Amino acid sequence: MPQALNSQENLKHSFSLTSLLGIGLFILIISSLAYMANTSLNAPVHILSLENMTFEAETELTLYQLSLQKIIIGEQALQPERIDEHLQRARQLFSIMLAGGQYRGKKIPEITDPNILINLQDIQHNLLTLNVLGDQWMGLTLGVNRDQDIKFDSLYDEISADITQIQVNLSKDISEQIQAFEQSLYRFTGGILFCASVVLAFFYASNRRFYQASQRL
Repeated sequence: MPQALNSQENLKHSFSLTSLLGIGLFILIISSLAYMANTSLNAPVHILSLENMTFEAETELTLYQLSLQKIIIGEQALQPERIDEHLQRARQLFSIMLAGGQYRGKKIPEITDPNILINLQDIQHNLLTLNVLGDQWMGLTLGVNRDQDIKFDSLYDEISADITQIQVNLSKDISEQIQAFEQSLYRFTGGILFCASVVLAFFYASNRRFYQASQRL
């Protein structure tokens, strides 16, 4: 009789251990799925922020150009400082994209894509020249040259083309990140399902053995 009780206790202990392993794996699966879901939401978030920054900077440059045009044709008397704010805001946004920084409460990492870096450096250089031309038009500095409007428009179009190229590259990066995440998610889900199947099979076999041993005892 003591031997039978001892055997039953051993079976209960083994069954309890298996149950704990099953519960632990279940918690691990839920935690892993929650982590993957959170990662899926944040994977391309910084690239989306960069895209928003390019659109915002493009808007600021458009407002800068329109404000200058109003001054030139004399339709509206605008303060040069207010006009210049649009350009300075655009320059600030591109500086954050180039070197990293804070944007609307988010930490923007430094750009590592060589193609985007080249475009950003070209934009930064051209914005300095655009600023000089704009200041001359507003009368803040001397030296308005002939055909300055042609130079301004040409430089503005070049900057716009660089911004468009950056947006194209960022969209491509987002697609690649999402595709890579989906592939890793499929592999991860397959691994979890396989492990869960193995544990369930082991749990079922252990439970059946415990039941049969209990019946014999």
